[in-house]
Amino acid sequence: MTILEGSHTGVFDLPDGRKVFGVLEVEGRTSNLVLHDEHDFPPVPEAFRTLYGVLHDGTHVALVNCALLSINRKHTQSEKRFSAKIFPNTIVSGPRSIASCSDQAISCALLLSDVSSIFYAFDTFSTILDPSPFIPLLIADKAHIRTPTLGNQPVIGYFNGLFEIAQAKTAIGVVTAKYRVNESMGGPHGWHVAGQIWVSIDFDDAVGMSEALHRSHVVARFFDLLCGRKQELKDHEIRYACQPGREESFNVYEAHAHRVSDAKEVELSGRRNPGPRDVLICTADGSDSYARVIERYIERDTSWGESRGRLRDGMGRGSYSIDRVVSAANLFDILPASAVPGELLVSEELQQATDCAKKLFKKLPESIERNSILSALGRVGKASLKQKVLYRMRLARLDDFFEDLSMVLQEAVDCRNHYVHGSPAPIDYANNFEAVVFLTDALEFVFGVSDLVECGWDLRSWIDENPQDDHPFGGFFLSYRQRLRRFKALMP
Repeated sequence: MTILEGSHTGVFDLPDGRKVFGVLEVEGRTSNLVLHDEHDFPPVPEAFRTLYGVLHDGTHVALVNCALLSINRKHTQSEKRFSAKIFPNTIVSGPRSIASCSDQAISCALLLSDVSSIFYAFDTFSTILDPSPFIPLLIADKAHIRTPTLGNQPVIGYFNGLFEIAQAKTAIGVVTAKYRVNESMGGPHGWHVAGQIWVSIDFDDAVGMSEALHRSHVVARFFDLLCGRKQELKDHEIRYACQPGREESFNVYEAHAHRVSDAKEVELSGRRNPGPRDVLICTADGSDSYARVIERYIERDTSWGESRGRLRDGMGRGSYSIDRVVSAANLFDILPASAVPGELLVSEELQQATDCAKKLFKKLPESIERNSILSALGRVGKASLKQKVLYRMRLARLDDFFEDLSMVLQEAVDCRNHYVHGSPAPIDYANNFEAVVFLTDALEFVFGVSDLVECGWDLRSWIDENPQDDHPFGGFFLSYRQRLRRFKALMP
């Protein structure tokens, strides 16, 4: 039972046993639940963290990760009325309450906006060019009902019957891309068939709701990267084993999920749906590469998840700012230790000087300046931000394809340091903001590509297949030389 956007009324259970009337507004990031009662509500946010209720149309809902926004009290001589306004991060709806089985999630499924470009198959749905050999078969197929009347040129459409497109066994479960096909029986006004590609995750063992949602987000983020934009989550399901031998699906509505408000937004942004040559991986010629990359990507997401999430947020903004270039550089600072250089070799003279300086500064009275110097001395022998960025560049051998990329990345870190520490800038970034945009793109490109290369992605094959500019990485590749010349012209 899918909950539709709009206003819904129902009865909700409070932790103290009360059942209270509530109005649930399902409207993306402005969603809210307002509870009404003649008794006061506890001013404790934890009391509203998870709420269960039944809407007046019979739909059971669970509101998860809620935040208490306000409590209002209205007193008159004749009555007292109280209301509590709550923001529900996640709304789970279905035919029954999941209160007793919320830790029995066995799978989830996502309907994302652009995955058909990754799982691209031109002939999945098509029509027969020469229908004449099929006319006897059509007559025989309907003969047990009635003898159909057919002309010499019937139009025959078909779905090829390959429901499963690609599958990969990963650390969070078996990830499968497959078709769900809807068709009508037909009649005097026509016949309809349509397919949707859903990505499902079948868990090895039952998990709780929060873990199921987390695994969904990991997979969605992977497709964000392949498509070069935040995916619109068109539909989301979690399947529970609520009773022995019986499984049921529940719809998930996430208030903070990315949504395209209307077609005008796409038109104004100039962004179309990506094609098979826009995405970083396409299964048109086989799914082995896709399976290899997603398996490795998910395997190490526990340690990479935070930095990957910040990359997605940066690329998903659709605009550039000082905050974005700072965030793009900081991506490399929050990588796990295994992804960046370890201890660096320093000369004996430098090590002796460092040790002597530490002894001198430790004798000084406690101060911000003293501690800052000691902190800097403690980083001697450890990789700097520039060294981390260049290490990731060399790991993916990007300097083989991009002239002077090392110089660009070092300037990108200097740009970040200018905005964070006030370091001198070689360029007037305020009046030449296109340089900041270029440096931001370079940092995000190196981070995302080096991640995929380590996961088994073939960078050279992608370049040989002439990437298009609808993906940010394709756009960076195609425009790099021209932008590099303009950037060099700005440098002193």
